[in-house]
Amino acid sequence: NATSRLGGLGVLFSIITLELIFGGIFSLWFFICLFPIFFMGLLEDLHFETKPRIRLLIGSISSLLAIYLSKYWLNNVDFPFFDSFLQFSIFGIFFTVFASVGMINAINFIDGIHGFASAKIVIISIGIFLIASNVGEEKIAIAGALIAFASLGLFFASYPTGRIFLGDAGAYSIGFIIAWQLIILLSRNPELSAWSLLAIVFWPVMDTLFSIFRRVLKGKPTNRPDLLHFHQLIMRSIEIISKKEISRRISNPLATAVILPLTFFP
Repeated sequence: NATSRLGGLGVLFSIITLELIFGGIFSLWFFICLFPIFFMGLLEDLHFETKPRIRLLIGSISSLLAIYLSKYWLNNVDFPFFDSFLQFSIFGIFFTVFASVGMINAINFIDGIHGFASAKIVIISIGIFLIASNVGEEKIAIAGALIAFASLGLFFASYPTGRIFLGDAGAYSIGFIIAWQLIILLSRNPELSAWSLLAIVFWPVMDTLFSIFRRVLKGKPTNRPDLLHFHQLIMRSIEIISKKEISRRISNPLATAVILPLTFFP
């Protein structure tokens, strides 16, 4: 049956509702920056096809807007040789856009089996909540908790039967929010280890890098989808090992249950 891809709208609706009630969690500039990439994802969810290059361009525009309006960008990632380049604003801004666009796509990449992306967002957001709380970033901590619980609601609606999907609007928007929570955390708190923040988002980041590496080796475009993400390999492995006794209806949510415990380690 046709399945709605607008689950991410539920998460965003929760965020906006809480912002209107309590105020001050997110700033107006952030919603201005978020809108272009959200709208691009919404077009995809409503089955208006867009080219990958256009999506990357819109993601870059959202990220550049965020840099311009917030005045934050990465100039230190705890990698000595690389950090010397990031001291030059042009390199720091370019790398920040690269990291932001990468996270936008990374969340979208892991949204391939029932409940996995929303559950992973819960884990990431709890990690952000804990670190932000420890360094006194109360608003970022509250935002992390809010995204975690809103995503948990989506998880209960989408797992295990896949009654609703996160969708591109949700994946792009939440990826953007996560990226900028981490960018602002590191920019305002240089004593934080950049590697600890990377560990929080290790799974989507490494899955994305592995996908790019795999496609480059095969001479295929890096911005085109394929069926070789880790969660897809696990899902099909379950079916093969069971000699097709386990159907896709079971192997899909079972793959989520197998992978999720692994994602806690980083």
